[in-house]
Amino acid sequence: MYPACLYRGMGFLMQNELVLVRGLPGSGKTTFVQKNFPEYTQFEADLYRYDGRGLYIFEPELNYLCHKLCIASTKCALRRREDVAVANTFVTRKEMKPYFELAEEYNVPIKVFTCTGEFKSIHNVPEWVVERMKERWED
Repeated sequence: MYPACLYRGMGFLMQNELVLVRGLPGSGKTTFVQKNFPEYTQFEADLYRYDGRGLYIFEPELNYLCHKLCIASTKCALRRREDVAVANTFVTRKEMKPYFELAEEYNVPIKVFTCTGEFKSIHNVPEWVVERMKERWED
């Protein structure tokens, strides 16, 4: 029995994986995931910031909840043996820790990519917030 593996495609054995994509707002995280991992189940905390009409609403007091929902969604997808890509800022190693724990729990390899592009943030994150993130950034 291979608990971390499943049969897909042409019938050969493959292991699912977890990909984390980190970077500052406007660095190209979402685009990177969409381009390089289109078949993966994709999550980001920002997915939980849209209202019923599809409008993005940033409420700092809900940050914790949005990230908890992202972690829970990732866990469900890994339980279903899906390949998963998560695009969040992940400024500190502590922010990535729950995902490393999930990878260990489900015995899947984890890859981390860092985006460094300087594009306009699609969520209009204030420059002072980005600067504060830069100051806290951990490699």
